[in-house]
Amino acid sequence: MEPISLTDAVVADVPGPNKRVFALLIDGITFSLIFAALNRLGPQLGGLSEYALWSIYFLLRDIAGGSLGKRLTGLTIVDGTGQPASTGSLIFRNVPVVIPFVVIAEYFVMKGASDGKRWGDRWAGTRVQDLKPHVSDGRFLLYSIGVVVALVAMRAYAGTTTMPDEQAEVADLQGRPIVSWIEQLA
Repeated sequence: MEPISLTDAVVADVPGPNKRVFALLIDGITFSLIFAALNRLGPQLGGLSEYALWSIYFLLRDIAGGSLGKRLTGLTIVDGTGQPASTGSLIFRNVPVVIPFVVIAEYFVMKGASDGKRWGDRWAGTRVQDLKPHVSDGRFLLYSIGVVVALVAMRAYAGTTTMPDEQAEVADLQGRPIVSWIEQLA
């Protein structure tokens, strides 16, 4: 049996991009559930504050050693030496994720890189290590497609449900129902 070099071992544990996308989807669903619960407590949350909360969540999601999505998919974040990444690196590596549409470009960067690093990993000097490399990346592509289809179907279903009248009438700053404004325009 031939010994495996350190370089070969590092390349063997590079997760495919679809596995990382699936972990990101899980993190997005986790944020949505948390935001929905917070929104029940304080309905004034939304708009810019939703983006601010999204940004904070995604910047800090890995500080416990890895987000829920990473833990469920068997991924961990390490520094260049293979040791657990520092808290600062864990936050800094997520900066591109909170910039709209950059995360899409990062998928293609990750897909084209032999080391599997996206911009955030390069900037922070980190890499994602696959603790379960035996699961194919193609399987996670199918999982991701299934999750997206389910989310779109749930969103479509939610759009067809009606709210009770007392909740549906959103008021403007003078206390008049916004529905009356719309009726005046028609």
